[in-house]
Amino acid sequence: MHDPVVELFECAACGHRLSHFAEICPGCLGDALRPVAVPAAAVLESWTLIRRPAPAHAGAGPFAVGVARLAEGGQLVSGRIAGEAEGLGVGSAVTLARDAGGRITIRAAGAG
Repeated sequence: MHDPVVELFECAACGHRLSHFAEICPGCLGDALRPVAVPAAAVLESWTLIRRPAPAHAGAGPFAVGVARLAEGGQLVSGRIAGEAEGLGVGSAVTLARDAGGRITIRAAGAG
C-alpha cells in the first residue's frame, strides 16, 4: 500500500511551494510553477470553528478550518477540516487531501 500524497505547486526557480496555483511565485517572482506530489501526512498546528460565515458563504456554517505542518519539509498548509474537528487538537496527526473543487482538506489520520 502506498502512503497518501497531496498535490502542491512548486516554483521551478526557487523551490517555494504553495497549496494553491498562482501565476507568480511569492518567493522569487518567478513564473514557472509546476504541480508536485508530496506526502500527505501532517500535524495539526491550529484550528478554529467558523460558526457565522461571511455573507458570501451564508448557509455553509458551521465548519472548521485548520493549519497543518507537513511532516516532510515542515511547510504550513491551511484548509477546511473534513468531518468532526472536536476530536482533533494541536499536535494531532492529520492527512491532507483535495476535495472535488480542488481545495485542500484536513482530516484525522486514518479517517475515511
